[in-house]
Amino acid sequence: MLPGLVNAHTHLELSWMAGLVPPKSSMDEWIRALLDVRRAGPAGGPGDVAKAALAAMITMRETGTVLVGDISNTLITPGLLAAAGLRGVVFHEVMGFAGPDPDRIVREALARIDEHQTLPLQFSVVAHAPYSVSPDLIARIA
Repeated sequence: MLPGLVNAHTHLELSWMAGLVPPKSSMDEWIRALLDVRRAGPAGGPGDVAKAALAAMITMRETGTVLVGDISNTLITPGLLAAAGLRGVVFHEVMGFAGPDPDRIVREALARIDEHQTLPLQFSVVAHAPYSVSPDLIARIA
């Protein structure tokens, strides 16, 4: 008997990138390669993002995962998570260092989350990282 597993840090909307980012000798080089692949986008277009995310969710479910913490910039994953029978928290990530209106960024993020409130998931607006989010925006998120 094994209890349901928790994958507390996923980026399911990036599942389409599996196998496309080669190993590098440093984190900096790896991030640059990841960003290059992300900028190029999926070969089959935006539909590949949802297909790959759903496939990853099904694999997680089949291997015992029942709860996830999914970090999402696009919020493409909430409906897919529910369809795959997974529950958890979707962390809607925001970025903005030079943005003129941090309140607007947070308002818009909350409005995007509101579109998914009927799903059996929890939601939170979160900052991407200290180097990609201004102190004012971090304060508004908190």
